[in-house]
Amino acid sequence: MWRYETKLFLFSFLILIYFSYILNTIILFCFFFKKNSLLIIVVSAVFNFILVTILIIREKRNPSFNEWSEENAFVTKVITLFSVADIEALTFLNSQFAGSSMFAAPFSENIKKLIFYGGCVNLFIEDIPQLVIQVKY
Repeated sequence: MWRYETKLFLFSFLILIYFSYILNTIILFCFFFKKNSLLIIVVSAVFNFILVTILIIREKRNPSFNEWSEENAFVTKVITLFSVADIEALTFLNSQFAGSSMFAAPFSENIKKLIFYGGCVNLFIEDIPQLVIQVKY
């Protein structure tokens, strides 16, 4: 069903997302083990979770996406789960990687924009505070 290269890339992509998230968490706890570091992690994860949930529920109203997500339920669930760490991971569902239909989710233009704006907001609530903490300590 799945080509070996597709499985390998998907696995590598997901590992890199969580490696980044775990590494950021470790750095925050090691160098700045106070309320601020925990606050950054929690706020970022909660923001991503809420945004991913809203986006998927909203896009499920689109009949073509709903049909596609039912055909590719495993991929949709895994990428959605990993999107809690990084909202930009949702774009992988629409990447058309390796010409596979598994990665050809028919996202609406509105959802694509919301993913982009979510990534921009995430830059300010997660990435910049982490950079400040890493530079300071």
